[in-house]
Amino acid sequence: MNKYVTNTICGIITIVFSIILAGCSNNDDSDSFGLIPSDIVCTKWGSTYAEVTEFMKNTEPLSTEISNGIICYKGKNNIQTVSYHFTNDMTLNSTLVVIPADNTSLDELKGLFKDYIYLGQRNDMDVYADEGSDTMVAIGTRTRNDIMYYTVGYSILGIE
Repeated sequence: MNKYVTNTICGIITIVFSIILAGCSNNDDSDSFGLIPSDIVCTKWGSTYAEVTEFMKNTEPLSTEISNGIICYKGKNNIQTVSYHFTNDMTLNSTLVVIPADNTSLDELKGLFKDYIYLGQRNDMDVYADEGSDTMVAIGTRTRNDIMYYTVGYSILGIE
């Protein structure tokens, strides 16, 4: 993997741990699982904070203020939370979806990205890329309070 891809993966992993450790979670039960809904995951890289909040207007925020460049929303269709990370100039550079492991299998989740290029595993996360959408995806598992979650981190690929 080239240096840019490695740095991007490290960035996704850092964001995943930051959000999970910061407590951006919601333990409410959800409806039945389906595919990750496109109306809840914004991957339009460079979108402003205002554009993302408009995109998420039909989703309940877990906080009304951005903290450390991150804002979190309550998920739906058994997605626990959706979090957005912004750069210092308040443009979107990554998205994180957290799903309780009881709601799906890891294989089913990975199957959602079958059209992406599999780049391999890094820090116990499977990494995929889609040059057409300039998106990298990292899928992993994390445990918090003895509950296992799947994490799907989306980030700008930025192939030069």
